[in-house]
Amino acid sequence: MKQEIRYVVVLTLISVVAAALLAIVNQVTADPIAQARRAKTLNALQKVLPPFDNEPDQEMIQVEGSEIYPARKDGKLVGVAVKVTDPKGYAGDVTFMVGLKGDPNAPIVNGYDLLAHKETPGLGTKLADEPKKPNAKTFKTQFNGLAFPADGLKVVKDGGTIDAITGATISSRTATNSVNKAVELYKEKAAELASGAAADPAAAPAADPAAEPAPAEEPTAVPAADPAAGSDDGDDKVNEGESPEGEQEVDNV
Repeated sequence: MKQEIRYVVVLTLISVVAAALLAIVNQVTADPIAQARRAKTLNALQKVLPPFDNEPDQEMIQVEGSEIYPARKDGKLVGVAVKVTDPKGYAGDVTFMVGLKGDPNAPIVNGYDLLAHKETPGLGTKLADEPKKPNAKTFKTQFNGLAFPADGLKVVKDGGTIDAITGATISSRTATNSVNKAVELYKEKAAELASGAAADPAAAPAADPAAEPAPAEEPTAVPAADPAAGSDDGDDKVNEGESPEGEQEVDNV
């Protein structure tokens, strides 16, 4: 009996010490991890946004599982970056930071940065390829300075203008889908972003009872999502040779 009690005490002490060590490690590493994440976000923002002098991550608002970062220059909104995740990648979620500028009803795509993915090396990973020579083109450069069409972006195979990555149409669609979603959210939040309104209602100043009520703003129309841009069926995988073992180069796009 005494021996069993001894075992219980020893195991309890080991558990307590282990828990204390884990807590210390977590406390020591929490700030560096947070700083690294912020640095990664700021780096992505600088890649996809026009020059800005505010801190977009301090004004970020969340909507529908995405994040919107307003960029301002001398207090004026000059663009927005939208962090979007498309779940229809060839190997799962693909996350982009999409930069937009101009009129939210007819925006210009300033570019995108690939943040996270599990796509096939050498095929889907070409979503992130940068030009190796001046004026060289990659899949990604098609989006730089692109005027967003009224009916949304699609790859050529779906009736659009974006040339898909050879053998990786499914991965290519994640980019067009994400830009379409980013534009939709930009339109939805345009008024709030332009005015710099706080996303948190608690942060808004209290209303003055003596003041006259402001006229209600006309709601911004949100376009319906294009079913064709988000299609990702089994026929595509068969026709393109994208077998479960990996994407195969069969399209010559």
